[in-house]
Amino acid sequence: MFRQTLFTQWKWARLELVFYVLTAFGVPAILINVRPYFGYDSSVTGWMEVSKLGALFFISLAFVCGTSLAAGPWGKDNSGRHIYAMSLPVAWPTFVRLRFLAGATLLAVPAVALFLGSLVAAASANLPATLHAYPAGITLRWYLSALLFYGLAFALQYLAGRSAAKVAVIIMFAVGAVEIAAQLVGFHSPTAALWMLLTSWPGPLDTLTARWMLIDV
Repeated sequence: MFRQTLFTQWKWARLELVFYVLTAFGVPAILINVRPYFGYDSSVTGWMEVSKLGALFFISLAFVCGTSLAAGPWGKDNSGRHIYAMSLPVAWPTFVRLRFLAGATLLAVPAVALFLGSLVAAASANLPATLHAYPAGITLRWYLSALLFYGLAFALQYLAGRSAAKVAVIIMFAVGAVEIAAQLVGFHSPTAALWMLLTSWPGPLDTLTARWMLIDV
């Protein structure tokens, strides 16, 4: 049953996965090889700045890839009123678990592409003696972050159902309203405090504020 679920989600997501794979493989090498055109020299500082630029790409790709792979199957099921899911000879909790595991497996495809692309980029970089490339480390961090975004989007959809989008909008408006109210009365930013709580160890979003550096000391 898992094989069938994986194959179904692969058919639905294969086009976007091709885009993610090409992007994950190509961008690390592009960033390094077009470095002079960004105005960065071959000094340690120049390489570190390029690596910081790459960090923005890695985080953005993890977010887009994780959320889209979670939203795609839900959208297909929802448009068909979940008839496909209910027609399968498995209980609903089992079906949801298979859906989650299939998406988590597909996330490994762009992760492998990112690792290979990072290896190519590292091989083509003439780094100073004090700097090193970390393709395995950045790939592992990317996969864990993409899996985190995937899990959050997956949980929101399957817990809130058809109201998932409304719930997400309500949460954003609620956070904004609380932040504005706190600023008006002179309190410290609750949003900043919440962000620090979530992104500081052992917060669930700690990986987002770590050093996303393909090239580092």
